[in-house]
Amino acid sequence: MERSKNQKSTVKLFNSYGVLVYQNEINSEISLSIDISSFSDGLYLARIENKEGRSVKKFIKE
Repeated sequence: MERSKNQKSTVKLFNSYGVLVYQNEINSEISLSIDISSFSDGLYLARIENKEGRSVKKFIKE
């Protein structure tokens, strides 16, 4: 998803049960690192939203 400079986006991570495990609002970062070392192994969904739309990606922590 394209983001304009200085546009706010919300990043949310959900576990496989749909429970919100992480949430953060970011501004104009091109890349973002999230420490998931404390998360249990399993499937997660990363949802990034801003005024232009929403992007959802799956990832597995092993």
